Amino acid sequence: ATRHDDRELAELGDRRLPYAEADQQSAALAKGLLASGMGKGARLGLLAPNGPDWIVTWLAGSRIGAVVTLLNTYAPPPELDRALRHADTAVLVTVATRRGHDVLERLALAVEGIVDQPHERIRARSHPYLRAVWVLGDAERPWAGAVGDLVARGADIDDALLRAVEAEVSPADPMVVVYSSGSTAQPKGAIHTHGAVVRHGLNLG
Repeated sequence: ATRHDDRELAELGDRRLPYAEADQQSAALAKGLLASGMGKGARLGLLAPNGPDWIVTWLAGSRIGAVVTLLNTYAPPPELDRALRHADTAVLVTVATRRGHDVLERLALAVEGIVDQPHERIRARSHPYLRAVWVLGDAERPWAGAVGDLVARGADIDDALLRAVEAEVSPADPMVVVYSSGSTAQPKGAIHTHGAVVRHGLNLG
């Protein structure tokens, strides 16, 4: 971000995401995650298509040492059910819809009883670690909050604290979980460290 500043990191349709903006947005979201109790080793699920929001969310989780699990937006409810449980997802950031598909409805079918749960106090026996769902854009369910509200929560976290948190993240720390396609067996979750992602430039999108 320092080196490239206003050069574009990504674009999607009419939306442009310069490096500096990606840095600012991911820092703001990282602070919101910290304010909500997330930190190093916390399990953050990301259910969104490739694009600026995906990049910002992944960077935000990575900055604080959270392990970000990448989830398939086309996965049917049984697949989502297993991946969320298998990855011990505690907080999920998701889109509401994807190319005409109601992603939140799929989540409601995947997580037993979630529709009756209050936001940020989710207690689902089928997914015992899941505590909160945040939606990129407007929240459309009582059990899911808006990511904008999560960002606002981080206003009390200053830059110095964020830098201190970032300094505790090492190359050996787990960074991301990528699931296989599951074409011949149950999808397998491969864990990659910060160092591996930097060294090998893994294609995470």
